[in-house]
Amino acid sequence: MTVNENILLWWVALGLGVVVILVATILLMIIINNARTIHQAVSKIWDTGQRVANNTIHVPILGQSISHLNRTLAHAVGCIELTKPRTGESK
Repeated sequence: MTVNENILLWWVALGLGVVVILVATILLMIIINNARTIHQAVSKIWDTGQRVANNTIHVPILGQSISHLNRTLAHAVGCIELTKPRTGESK
């Protein structure tokens, strides 16, 4: 091989290296953009899941609330009965 052929091969190798680096850079940028999109979607899903969990954590308390309300209603009815005038009693 002559010197000119060696120089030509050197420039071709450098050119191919630049092309490979450019293609790799473009592919990495696409991957990063896709990762950002996925991260945003997952963040929205996570936030929604946290809100759902926060809302559903109080469901067992509702069962207790019903029993407390029933007892309160029974006491209220008893209080109302006590405030009614008694008929048939002598004064």
